[in-house]
Amino acid sequence: MVTKQGNGGTPPTYSKTKLVIAEDEALLAEALSDLLHTAPSGGIEVVQICLDRSQLFGTMGRTTPDVLLWDVGCPPTAGI
Repeated sequence: MVTKQGNGGTPPTYSKTKLVIAEDEALLAEALSDLLHTAPSGGIEVVQICLDRSQLFGTMGRTTPDVLLWDVGCPPTAGI
């Protein structure tokens, strides 16, 4: 999803949807990132890949993504 931002008479600018991927399988996480990066819409920016929950929580303290794609089974514990 590409969001449109404009103000009055100024032409709109388009910003990419910021996404964080939280997946403990590095190969899968990279494949998802590559797939989303090359999507025809071009409206998604993967800002971080996190391989465990501690990395995810640190990332969420530093950035505010629009979307979080989270494997809830990420170590060190499974589930929400």
